Amino acid sequence: YKYDEGALGAAMAMLKTRDAHNWPLFPDLASELGMSVATLRRQLAQQGHSYRSLKSDLRRDRAYLLLRDKTLSVAEVSHQLGFAEPSAFFRAFRSWTGGTPEQWRKGKRQEVS
Repeated sequence: YKYDEGALGAAMAMLKTRDAHNWPLFPDLASELGMSVATLRRQLAQQGHSYRSLKSDLRRDRAYLLLRDKTLSVAEVSHQLGFAEPSAFFRAFRSWTGGTPEQWRKGKRQEVS
């Protein structure tokens, strides 16, 4: 799995344990991992990521899980993922999948049927 090694794995593991609303700022994350901001940035870049891309990947993966729960509205999913506005979630989701959360739900429902 692409997140299993080094700073990338440590950062992802730390983020996975927290609610998206409580994700640390980058300098705080570096401090919690026991490294300087420059070192963490360099190590993430060496593995092809940035802090922003890590958060985006984790939000995307959580979005897929949350959207499977049909009792949650898209606005509730958006909030749980830490987006300030549902419209920001829609934009992010479209960049991840090319479609809307509702289209994704319909597609998943058809795959299961």
